Amino acid sequence: MLSLSEIAQIQTSLTAFNPCSPHNLSHPMSSFSFSNNLVEISALTALLGSEAAEAMVLGARGAAGVAWAATSSFGTVSVVKACLSGACGGWLRQSLGLRTLVSDDAVGLELRQDSHREAKLRLSLGEPLAIVCHVQKGTRMDAYAIDSHNSFMLRSIPETAAGDPIQVFVYSGNKFYRSGYAPLQVAAVLLSTLKIAESYVLWRSGSGLLGIVSAIPWLYFMTGLTLIKTREFLQIRQRSPEVHDLDIIAGRLPTVSRQGGVRKIVLGIAEHPRISLSWQLCWAGGAIVTTAALLYTYIIMADASRNTVLMWAGFQLLWLSARILVYHLTEPATPLLRRNCSLRPYQTLSTDLRMRVVNLTLALGQSQTAFHPRGYAQYAGDAFSSNAVHLVMQTRTSEDVFPLHHPVSVASDSTATRIEIIAVVGDTSLAAAMWMVGSDIGPMDMYDTCVVVLTAPGYSGQLFSVPAARVLSGTVPYDEDLEKENGPVFIPKGVPHPEIVTWWYWIPCSSSVWLEMSITAGVPLIGKHECSIRTDEQITAKLSAGRLNIALKSVEEVKEVLAFSAKGRDALSYLLG
Repeated sequence: MLSLSEIAQIQTSLTAFNPCSPHNLSHPMSSFSFSNNLVEISALTALLGSEAAEAMVLGARGAAGVAWAATSSFGTVSVVKACLSGACGGWLRQSLGLRTLVSDDAVGLELRQDSHREAKLRLSLGEPLAIVCHVQKGTRMDAYAIDSHNSFMLRSIPETAAGDPIQVFVYSGNKFYRSGYAPLQVAAVLLSTLKIAESYVLWRSGSGLLGIVSAIPWLYFMTGLTLIKTREFLQIRQRSPEVHDLDIIAGRLPTVSRQGGVRKIVLGIAEHPRISLSWQLCWAGGAIVTTAALLYTYIIMADASRNTVLMWAGFQLLWLSARILVYHLTEPATPLLRRNCSLRPYQTLSTDLRMRVVNLTLALGQSQTAFHPRGYAQYAGDAFSSNAVHLVMQTRTSEDVFPLHHPVSVASDSTATRIEIIAVVGDTSLAAAMWMVGSDIGPMDMYDTCVVVLTAPGYSGQLFSVPAARVLSGTVPYDEDLEKENGPVFIPKGVPHPEIVTWWYWIPCSSSVWLEMSITAGVPLIGKHECSIRTDEQITAKLSAGRLNIALKSVEEVKEVLAFSAKGRDALSYLLG
């Protein structure tokens, strides 16, 4: 039997090896270091999104918003993303996934029409909301998002209904409008200098480097803001031009398969100051500076004391609260809000303004080629310049025919002549002109129309512009037995074509004689070409055979196309004045 002393010794040993004993509890978080884990938590907090910070750094709350956007490290990722979004062009912003509703509201989204790189992106985004022409830059853009200021301006203008005569609004007034909330903006900007207090307190606590690095993003945006606002203030003092650089047409724009609806045309808009190189450079630098400062801040805090980390985190929470307060107290920045857009009768517009309307019309026609069933590449030879329209009007013939020297009696399969194509205004431009003037003739009616400017040997270089018809024929293997079984094949308008295609042109020379020209895809349209001289009967025989895979069946339908081509040319003539 065990003695009392031996029993006590065994109990002591069991207690020592009992995992449930309070003396042997070893919690997995026993190595928790409050200061180190707080740094990690703070880093995760910086990754949280902040729509307010994103909007403020993009200028949605004016100068006060930019000054306060980077005061707090919490939500820094949103600041960096917004800076990258503002610094990048529309194509890069969309491709990198940086586009947001906030960036659309701040700087819009525009893609160049003449960029092959952006053509696929335009196709994926679909139909644009508006067409924008930058007159001085000579660029045409498809707008898929309109910045808040131009959007507000467009909402304040009455719509022109489909089928109504053209109405044009012309911008007038000062380039910038001084906001009535300037005192509040100035006060908020000055209050942001309290960020210096954070640096001072951290310096007094022995963490001067942390205080300096933490204040660098705020200091950068304050410096950039001061320089940009000084430049804008100097611009205000300069005399503003009567008509500015930007032209817009917005509304339910026509497509090949759909007639256009309501429309709004505004000329001479002042471009918003945020859509400028100075702001883009500021945002690009801001993204770099803010990212570098944030990373260096957490490197410093990795070895900082608990009190220092707590102090720094407290300041970030304070600035975060103040930033939210500034966001809700300040009004949206509207330097261009009170712009005066006056309705001008089209007949009273100057020649320069009419040319800008023609430029918008051609830009609309060029935009439609990206979504055309024939394909964007098939319209590479078409002219979309105002000079081409001028050329068409200056060289038009009295009877809308090419004055062929050959007598009609020699027209046969072997009769040919040589011509030189100078310019072609295609169906998309003519259809756009019809919509602009308020015609009820739609894009499908204009599908095979064009106006050709040409000359030929023996005419001493004289040019002639003639309304013509053209079709895009898809090449398919010809099987005589299959034709006997199925008969002629006619493809409706608007059906996509095979890869191997040929343009067929019919240019009238008289009431019953034509120039027939075929151009295989890939061959330049502008230049010299061989043509055959055809009669009405020969044209009908070719079309009725049903081997071209097009919709036209007879020469009478070709003549109907000629009538639409002439109407499109007349619509451009009206716009040109």
